[in-house]
Amino acid sequence: MTNREDSGAAIVVQGLVKDFPGVRAVDHISFTVKAGEIFGLVGPDGAGKTTTLRMLAAVLTPDEGTASLCGRDVVREADAVKDNISYTPQRFGLYEDLTVDENIRFYADIFSVRDRDRVTALHYCTRIDCSSATRPPSLRRTCVAKWWR
Repeated sequence: MTNREDSGAAIVVQGLVKDFPGVRAVDHISFTVKAGEIFGLVGPDGAGKTTTLRMLAAVLTPDEGTASLCGRDVVREADAVKDNISYTPQRFGLYEDLTVDENIRFYADIFSVRDRDRVTALHYCTRIDCSSATRPPSLRRTCVAKWWR
């Protein structure tokens, strides 16, 4: 049965393997999570939980096996998987020596968000509406201009 044929499955993992130099972090793990089902990975440090999640988030490529989220293969359709999920690692990826604005600009740069798209992207990601009709015009201009510079 292919991942797309497993109706009702939100996540399908079959024989997933990930090796790092000198250690097998994930060893032929298989499971299925149905849509709406609550599922957790539990185990001691080093058991492969984070590595498995990183592979499911299409951040790390498996060495063997297959995994799909909502019928999308995490290797062949990595961009589509990333567009439809949120992944927050245990250690948050902000640089403490940068301001919030500098961190936003940094990530916009590394993900190639064009300057003209950054305000829209900021609004989409944070749900901050700097153009709300309830804000005075001067505050709307300040909010957008401060982030845009």
